[in-house]
Amino acid sequence: MNRVDIEEQSLVGSNNGDWKETWFVIGQDDIVGDPIFIESYRKGTVDELYQKSEIYIRK
Repeated sequence: MNRVDIEEQSLVGSNNGDWKETWFVIGQDDIVGDPIFIESYRKGTVDELYQKSEIYIRK
């Protein structure tokens, strides 16, 4: 998973505002462009995690 900025610096960290290793982007807001993400502690690919998430099940 690509979690780096345009200068290839990692966005993942433990400070306030850092991206968390457990966050997975599943979409993007059409109006402001913010990422829509889920947090999962399960192991697996992004597709596997998305299919197991409540968001997927509610569709």
